[in-house]
Amino acid sequence: MRYRLLASTRVRCFHRHHRRSYSSLSRRGLVKVEPWRKGKTNKFTIDEEQCRSRIRQAVEELCTDGCRADINTYASLLQQCGNAGALAEGKRVHARILHLGLEADKLVANFLILMYGKCKSVDLATQVFERMPRRNDYSYSIMLQAFADCGQMRLAREVFDKMPLQADISWTALISGYAKNGFLEEAEAIFRKLPRRHFVAWTALVTAYAQNGQASKAFRTFQLMDLDGSQPDSIAFISVLDACATVFALDAGRLVHRTVADAAVSLDARVVNMLIHLYGRCGALREARSLFDKLDERNMPRRNLVSWNAMVTAYAENGRGKKALEIFRLMDLEGTQADGFTYLGSLDACSTIPDLAYGRLIHAEIRESRSSGDPKVGNALLNLYAKCGHLRDAVALFATMPMKILAAWNTMIGAFAQTGHGKEAIEVFEHLALEGLLPDEISFISVLSGCAYAGIFKDGLRIFVSITSDYGVTRVYDHFVCAVNILCQAGMLEEAEELADTMPFVTDAIPWMTLLAAAKVQNDMPRAARAGEKARKLNPNVSAPYVMLSSVYHMRRQQAGESEDEDEEVILSER
Repeated sequence: MRYRLLASTRVRCFHRHHRRSYSSLSRRGLVKVEPWRKGKTNKFTIDEEQCRSRIRQAVEELCTDGCRADINTYASLLQQCGNAGALAEGKRVHARILHLGLEADKLVANFLILMYGKCKSVDLATQVFERMPRRNDYSYSIMLQAFADCGQMRLAREVFDKMPLQADISWTALISGYAKNGFLEEAEAIFRKLPRRHFVAWTALVTAYAQNGQASKAFRTFQLMDLDGSQPDSIAFISVLDACATVFALDAGRLVHRTVADAAVSLDARVVNMLIHLYGRCGALREARSLFDKLDERNMPRRNLVSWNAMVTAYAENGRGKKALEIFRLMDLEGTQADGFTYLGSLDACSTIPDLAYGRLIHAEIRESRSSGDPKVGNALLNLYAKCGHLRDAVALFATMPMKILAAWNTMIGAFAQTGHGKEAIEVFEHLALEGLLPDEISFISVLSGCAYAGIFKDGLRIFVSITSDYGVTRVYDHFVCAVNILCQAGMLEEAEELADTMPFVTDAIPWMTLLAAAKVQNDMPRAARAGEKARKLNPNVSAPYVMLSSVYHMRRQQAGESEDEDEEVILSER
């Protein structure tokens, strides 16, 4: 049985003498009424930019202005409240429905459950569900979905087990719910119990693997789906392509592309855009550009904003900044309005080249756009100014940002650290904690690097010790490398050697090369020789340790007044 959102609804008025309908709200510009299902019912569409405020106005009109509306109007308004997460407004509509005695209507009750489920208010959804005098299969399905969306899979399973008819959509919702909440084994078990493996269930399992980072299983399930005779739909293609892109599985992605070429969904713009993303992420820029250029041709979908963004990002992430900006300019000439993702890619391109002048032009455009308050775009601007060495502009921008995400704080710490302003880097780091944000690995790497660069050794070591003790963050390898560098800069070579020798990681040559250089400067040749030997053994295919070791042995020979060093000959022969 197929389930439509308003399957078998009847258009009726609940009070015949009420002449005034919801269309009055449309005339006032609060909502726009348009056909939904072949003219049998209506919905209103709210401008996304003013979504919440428009919903609030619509609810105000409906509840306090004496407006009389039919049941489909209430259903539509509840749907919009759910889509926008407008719980307070949804509750007001519910109160109006209770006042008019409409909650017993099956259609209204279903939309109330749907609204509360989307607003993550599963307790209220349950109350409506339990008060329903008559439930249909759709009532059970949306209640199951509400529990799954809120992570309450035990209750979702109870609803599933009580369903009079366990249709395909219910099985799929249960599989998706388990997968979304990280219970992949349970999702697999439900899939194996399916009486009939519909393509929607296959798609749900492919998506489950993709969303949980198991790209190989996603691809294998996609292949089994094809062997089973189930025709993949757009969602299945998008999910498996996204999984391939995540793990840079270019060859697997090409196989999926060949399957797409033989399917009707080859005309789906979303699939083509995901292919462009896959090729861009895997560095196959020619294939990405070839697909992009074919858009708008006959039998191909039209380019949309996502297409432009995928191509800009592909060039920017692969260090082709000029090409990325070329696409950005072409997009502007063709009249496509940029969004936050476009600006992220173009600003990344400006940082790569670097091209501060063009970055300033983009910044001016952002000020006049909807993305002006986007914290991710703000961080990209910070990164641009920092990489171009314009610290003053970065500081001014940071001070005016309405919302500072952790990445922005890290960018600012890194900007100060890289320019030798260690004290300022520490100040920003400490201010970050005062703002109630928890520093992450990058925060500590940036501030420790700044301390080493600026010679602020005491504070650097204090921060290194505090990573776990004060902040509860697990120390990573790069934190230890920074600490070794600080100790070497401070002349504490014995402590630096001990830390390098005892760090709980499979190390590489970097800390030992740092110690080798510091020991040479301080004329501690025995320690320099030990560090050089460690570096040579850890990275035997790199010439730097051999060159520095040769220099160390030469200095030792001069100091001892010897004419030849057998150890040096052994090292060079091993090279």
